[in-house]
Amino acid sequence: MRFFAARLPAAGFTQRDSQVDPLDAESDFTGADVRGRWVVEGSAQYSGATDLTAPVQSAAAVESTPDPEPTASAEPSATSASSELD
Repeated sequence: MRFFAARLPAAGFTQRDSQVDPLDAESDFTGADVRGRWVVEGSAQYSGATDLTAPVQSAAAVESTPDPEPTASAEPSATSASSELD
């Protein structure tokens, strides 16, 4: 985690919405015309290993993509779920 805290700002990136927990850490970042999010967490597959996920997208692509339309919840209500079981 210290690597990201020191190296990303030194390379011209700004981090925001950072969160550090005992088993994982994550943060959004922007800079150099890109936006992304890094996540470091213990591997579920390999004991003692660490997984790093860092999806990155060009800032221009993010700004030109419209926000998704809100949709109705796909979860059945308690009433409809119970009637399906009868």
